[in-house]
Formats: sequence, structure tokens, C-alpha cells
Amino acid sequence: SGSLFSRYLWQNFHFFGEGAPARNGGKAAVIGAVASLSRYADATVLWRHYGQNFNSPYGKSFRENSSSNSNERGIYLGARVKPWHYLHLDAYYDYFYFPWYLGKPRAGYSWLAKVTYQLTRTSLVSLQYKTAIKPHRVAKTQNYKLCWQYALSNAISLKSEVRCSSYQQLGTWGYAAAQNVAYRIRKFQLKGHVAWFNAKETSNKLYFHEPNVLHTGFKFRPYQGRGMRYCLLVCYQPTTAWRLELNYALTYRKDKSTIGSGQETIRRNAQNNVTLQAIFKF
Repeated sequence: SGSLFSRYLWQNFHFFGEGAPARNGGKAAVIGAVASLSRYADATVLWRHYGQNFNSPYGKSFRENSSSNSNERGIYLGARVKPWHYLHLDAYYDYFYFPWYLGKPRAGYSWLAKVTYQLTRTSLVSLQYKTAIKPHRVAKTQNYKLCWQYALSNAISLKSEVRCSSYQQLGTWGYAAAQNVAYRIRKFQLKGHVAWFNAKETSNKLYFHEPNVLHTGFKFRPYQGRGMRYCLLVCYQPTTAWRLELNYALTYRKDKSTIGSGQETIRRNAQNNVTLQAIFKF
């Protein structure tokens, strides 16, 4: 199997596309464009088609389906408007359609709007709203995010974040607050993260970015239930060839007496994770 990729630049427009057949006869294609409409506005559009029989187990395509790169069609529209140099307005709309979903076609959509304001040279605040209707849900979900990033000095930076989510069918809410701090001095780098969360329903999972060792497969962790999460990453890099990292994470659940399931069950409400990684380039 293989694919064909194309790209064309014309003035402030960037057109691109890629198509691929699978050995079993399935086909997939992606076509899009990115445009700089003016010094104040940018826009993008992306159309995708993944056949029902298309199979690409290692592909990382743009999609809504989290399980595979197949059985999906959709169109994505995005825009950024910069009325002033210290104010950004971002938005997107994504419509997706599954020709075969539990025996019949299903469709859904999601859209997002975000406002970012640069308070000072070292501080900015953003407010984000996202809503979605997906085939496996019969009601709308809504997510709110308030973020404040600021630097105390060249070595210390902080990020405060509050997230809320609602599941309309059950009338439930989930919310969480997190504080991140990063400190860098010479060959050392430290990153800390502490979060408090209260999201009882699984549909109200809240995703937060956590510090972790380099080349880790996941950095956004879902928070569900009621409890707290602590993370600390210590990185020491004496030369460009050597890198030593230590990551410690602690999860404390207030709503459970056990964590995990099956053979991984921990019969207490706290879980510790330690990761040590050494990297040598040659």
C-alpha cells in the first residue's frame, strides 16, 4: 500500500491533499486549504473521506473516530481573527458523518470558540467554549475553559486553569482547577502540577495537560471522579547528548476506597507512579 501527496502554493493560499488505497480495496482521501485572508484574518478548510473498508492501523489522520481511520466523512472549517495585536479570536466547526454506525448512518458535529487577550508582555488570559453532539451520545455536551498564563521572571512561569463540563441529558456537571509551575535554571528544569477535580459522570471527563518524560505517548490525562492529582517532573541535562528525567505522580480519590480494576486493583484510595528515563544521543 502507499499514498499520493500533493501541495500547491499560490499567493497567500496553501492547497494540499493526500489519497491512499488499502489492500482490501478501501480508499481514503483528504483535501484542504489554508489561507491568509489579510493581516487580521486566517482561515482553513479540510474535507476528509475514509471508506468503510479502509484499513490503516498505524495512520494518524485527522478524524473524529478514535478507534480507526475508516467509516468517516467530514468537513472542518476554522478561522482566526486578530482585530488588535493583543486580542485573538479563534473558532472552528467540524461536521462528521459515519455511513455505518451500529447498523445505520449517524452524524454529529462540534464547534469551538476561543478568546485570547494579552494582558502584558508576560501574561495572557483565554476563555474557551466548546460544544458537541456525537453519535454515541443522545444529548449535547458543553465544555468551558478559563486559563491564565503568566511569568514571574525569566526562570519561573505559571499557568492557572479552570475547566467545567456539562452533560445535557443527565443534567450533570463536572469541574476541575489546576495550577502549573515551571522553573528553569542552568542545567535543571522542574515542572509541577496540582489539580482538584469533581466529575462524577464518565461523560464529564476533564482533560488536563500534565508534565511527563520526553517521548511519552500521552500527556493529556482525563480526570474523572472526585479527588486530587499531583505531578512533579525533574529534568537534568548536563550536555546536549545526555538527558536524565524523573517523573512522580500521585492520585488521591475521595470517592473510592480502591483504584483500578482486575489484577491492577489497588486497595486504597491513593496511587503512586514513578518514571525514570535516561536519554543518550550518539
